[in-house]
Amino acid sequence: MALSLALFAAGAAHAQTSTPGAPAGAESPQADPAAVEQRAAESRLMKTLFGAAPPTSRSRACFTRVYDAAHLKAHPYQHVVEIRISAHYDPVERMRADSGTPRQKWGYAIHSRLRSGQVKIFKDEGECFFRGPDDNSARFLILCNPACDSGDHFLIDADGKSAKLSQKDDLVHPELTEPGSTAAQAAKADDGVFRLYRAKDSLCDFDKP
Repeated sequence: MALSLALFAAGAAHAQTSTPGAPAGAESPQADPAAVEQRAAESRLMKTLFGAAPPTSRSRACFTRVYDAAHLKAHPYQHVVEIRISAHYDPVERMRADSGTPRQKWGYAIHSRLRSGQVKIFKDEGECFFRGPDDNSARFLILCNPACDSGDHFLIDADGKSAKLSQKDDLVHPELTEPGSTAAQAAKADDGVFRLYRAKDSLCDFDKP
């Protein structure tokens, strides 16, 4: 994957904003208000999800959904019958095995089960960014941009109790991202948007560092 819980405009949002010799946490008069608000929003989300900002060890928040028979009957093109998403934050900088570059601290991983019984797991292999609140709403956005993808959006409600994955068109049907999709393929976009709810974190044990 990617699996759009990675900081938005990481350089800007986490740029040094205190004057030399100033107390820790003091903001300089030149601090970018937008960057200050992003840090404050990020801190609020960390406290909501993990109870600390930032957490001292790798932490995750699990969101899940199991679709019942009535829903699947109403959405015959939907292949996903169960989905779990682990939004995670790792305060330790870890290097990527594929590129040798540092991983983003925010990210998320997806575990899905299809009608066929097949299980698919996506990890955050692209660049991920935190942004919040999203569009002046009470939702926080984690956006991941995997290679050759337009990006996934994972929106977390401010209370941390629910979330929505969108623009994940390749979760089941990678051909949907290609030109010339048929009408039947377009209908299968039911597998591109998911509403999930907070669950016990052990349900996301598939998400390992």
